[in-house]
Amino acid sequence: NLVVALTDHIIFAYKRLKQNQLISNPFAMETKYLYSDAYQLAAKVIERLNQQLDVQFPEDEIGFIALHIASNSEELSMREMSLINQLINKSITIIESDLNHQVDQSSVQYQRFIRHVQFLIRRLRQNEAIHAQNDFIEMI
Repeated sequence: NLVVALTDHIIFAYKRLKQNQLISNPFAMETKYLYSDAYQLAAKVIERLNQQLDVQFPEDEIGFIALHIASNSEELSMREMSLINQLINKSITIIESDLNHQVDQSSVQYQRFIRHVQFLIRRLRQNEAIHAQNDFIEMI
């Protein structure tokens, strides 16, 4: 249930904030692009919480809340969404190290890339066949 999950998360996040035990979100950027509607809604939730509770939640918290919201509307669990974010993050790390090139995470190309990886993972998860044309493979 989204309400229960969000309530629990917000209570623990508030306690951590008051104890100055902040948790960074290594997948905040991926979450922002993959689940943009949920992220925008989560930003409004955090803004409202900041006003009502007279606190300042870190921006990383928006990503955590967005995952809760998105998992409620997607067919993926929080765990699966986290795994997708981890796979995307690892893919970027591999690309950056192999190509010796820093990926601009604010670029349109980055957004497209993570969307493609997300859809690839979904297709693999649903056991859909992925057919590649030989000329395309040779081109790579």
